Amino acid sequence: MDTSIARPEHWQNSLVLLLAHGSETTPEGAVFVHRQADALRQQGIFADVQAAFLRDTPHPRDLIATSLYREIYVVPFMVAEGYSIEVMIPEILALNGPLTEVITRAGRKRVHLCRAVGAHRAVRDCSRDLISSITSNHGLNPDNTAALVLCHGTPRHQGGRHYAEQVVRDIKNSNLVAQSAMLFLADKPGIDQWRANVSSRYVIALPYLMTAGRHGAIDIPELLGIDPATSGFQASIMDGKTTGPFDVAGRKLWYAPLLGTLDTIPDIVIDRVADWDKLSIVT
Repeated sequence: MDTSIARPEHWQNSLVLLLAHGSETTPEGAVFVHRQADALRQQGIFADVQAAFLRDTPHPRDLIATSLYREIYVVPFMVAEGYSIEVMIPEILALNGPLTEVITRAGRKRVHLCRAVGAHRAVRDCSRDLISSITSNHGLNPDNTAALVLCHGTPRHQGGRHYAEQVVRDIKNSNLVAQSAMLFLADKPGIDQWRANVSSRYVIALPYLMTAGRHGAIDIPELLGIDPATSGFQASIMDGKTTGPFDVAGRKLWYAPLLGTLDTIPDIVIDRVADWDKLSIVT
């Protein structure tokens, strides 16, 4: 990732929206989005950076309508470019392409839809680095260690599966572990089938999700055989720490941090905005 990107003058009159799914029932999932938005805002590169949510507040429509800034970059705080980015976001925000001009009470705005944070190559690299650090820190023998890439997935769109396959391929090529498998919450093979997919005694579970909503903090751990109420487990998730080992069916299992905790996220967001500008001259 190039951290020496030239910063155009118009960025100082631009709003960046980190747009996540959000949930009214699990508001803790929004913490990572706000945390990364705050970190990027403090750099002073853009006029403003805000977190926004499709299923919670603040909603991106409201932030766009009241923004004082002409240029608005919507950067999906999502793991892959699948159904949500290709269908949900354009429908909900009434976007007609990568660039949509809208008239609001605050004046004319230009809404730029950028690529997803999680689809950036740096996230794949960090995923591999997480596996490497866990095996190293815990002295795991690669010949008896497996990695599970755990995704949401959906039969409606294969975008998420495509990116998960790339991550699994990177892990295999790294020779950090003997086995790897890709499993899903809402597709096949299911996460609860992990024992049948890897035979290694030591297992690293990598939740390939951006935020710590119900899926990352409760659903996936339960499907793995981890009690999400275990002392310190939820606090470790929120702090972006690896937890474990857990004794599950004769295996030793570690639960890796969620991707939304990575400290490289602000640089990735900058990269996403710069990528959009490379494709179009903003005037």
